[in-house]
Amino acid sequence: MPKNMNVPFAKFHALGNDWLVVGGKGLPRSLSKFARAILDRHTGLGADGLVVMLPPRNKKHVACIRFYNADGSEAEMSGNGIRCAGAFLAELSPARRTFLVETPAGSKSLEKVKEEKGRWLFRVGMGAPVLDPAEIPFKAGACTTPVKGYPLRTRQGVLPVTVTSMGNPHCSILVEDFGPAVLRRAGRAGLRTTLVAVRGRPQGPPLQ
Repeated sequence: MPKNMNVPFAKFHALGNDWLVVGGKGLPRSLSKFARAILDRHTGLGADGLVVMLPPRNKKHVACIRFYNADGSEAEMSGNGIRCAGAFLAELSPARRTFLVETPAGSKSLEKVKEEKGRWLFRVGMGAPVLDPAEIPFKAGACTTPVKGYPLRTRQGVLPVTVTSMGNPHCSILVEDFGPAVLRRAGRAGLRTTLVAVRGRPQGPPLQ
């Protein structure tokens, strides 16, 4: 990757999860290396993720979006990342209320619900959650559908987890009370995937 590059960018955040948004023209061939360099908070611009806006394949869509994590890996989908992409598109087309975009997880819709002084509220059509272990994918022996309360072996013992996908896999732990102790336990357990800790409900599906 060239040492000196002129890359126009925008930076947004959704719920504190900050993303750099760039156009795809003139970027290096290796987007993974580029993402690691630009997202580094010490030597780059710094952010949690990178959104690359590309021309759509389908004329009904306004853009094709790719998501990169700070370690250079590519994600199929990001709920916060796509909303940052929506803010970028809303700045380009302020009169437009809906945006259809392409992602590695398929076509998604963005609806601008509210806007005020550089802040936007979007409703994202994420689609139905994937519950089948083979489609998530989640390989851990004989799993039933949905994967709920699966005994995940960790350094801190066995944790019951629920595994789903909303375009990319999510590992969720149901807890009665959310606090620092939950995060410390998860960290000591060595969980490397994105962890969503949510308050459990006695009836119905868990809240995320």
